[in-house]
Formats: sequence, structure tokens, C-alpha cells
Amino acid sequence: MTKRYLSTLLFYQEELVRNCVIGIDASHTVVEIIPLEKCPTETAHTLFYDGVISGELKNNIILPELSGKDNLLAFLKENTLPIELNKKNHIVLWKNIDFQEWQFKSKALPIEI
Repeated sequence: MTKRYLSTLLFYQEELVRNCVIGIDASHTVVEIIPLEKCPTETAHTLFYDGVISGELKNNIILPELSGKDNLLAFLKENTLPIELNKKNHIVLWKNIDFQEWQFKSKALPIEI
């Protein structure tokens, strides 16, 4: 059974994308990304999280003091693996982002979902 997740933003193909559901199968493989604008009905059994979903972390990182959307985007490009369909790919949720100032609210690292 596929687990589906929706977040405020998805970091996919080096961009921050809104309103996309990401589907993960039992082996933690990303099997689908569904843009909600092309979906005539709500996707079933979707869990919503407030934050940014991205690919897994590349290495041990320390959250820097960021300010601004461009800085956050550059940070995600440098420190996360790309989300790819049909490949084993853990995803993580960055839930401590202030979307007004585009900075981390705390030094808490993302959680794996």
C-alpha cells in the first residue's frame, strides 16, 4: 500500500513546489508525485505536514543562520539528495521553517517520514 504525504512545499527537481502529493511504497521508494491541480479528486489517505518535504540528507549537516528564500533553496540544493521516482529514496520533513523570513526556527534537523 502506498503512503501519501502532502506538505506546504516539496523540494523537487531543485525547486520549491506547492500542492504536490508524494507517494511512498512499503520499501520506502518514491513511486508517485501527484500535482493537485491535475487531480480531479482529493487523493485518499494523504497525511498533511506543515513544512518542506525533501530528499534525504547528503551528510551530517549543521543548520546555518539563513534569511531569505534564495538562501534556503541554495541550502537544500547543497545538502539534500534529489527525489527520484521509482528509486529507493527516503524523504525528510523540514518542519521548523519560518515561511515569512525563510529561516530555521530552531536547530532541529528534519525528521524522516
